[in-house]
Amino acid sequence: MFSTDGKFVLVAESDTRLKQTADMNGYANSVHAAAERAKINEKIEQEKSFDDLKDEVCDTQLDLETQDADELFKNARALKEKSAALQAAAEHEKFVGI
Repeated sequence: MFSTDGKFVLVAESDTRLKQTADMNGYANSVHAAAERAKINEKIEQEKSFDDLKDEVCDTQLDLETQDADELFKNARALKEKSAALQAAAEHEKFVGI
């Protein structure tokens, strides 16, 4: 950051700004992410309710009869993730003795 006349570097202010934006979880990225989340949430709320979205996802996932390669890939990936989550839950239950 520079002084108003552009002749001097404001060291303390520059250091503060660098610390805020130095890593991927810095200030600039968190502000950007919050703005993006707000836009996405607003769009979702305007178009469909949470229950509508949940029903739509449940209806479209795991349709292994489709001929669309992209949809098959997404469904296979969802099935893999679901099985991994179920396995982790079973291992956790076994570990804690449920």
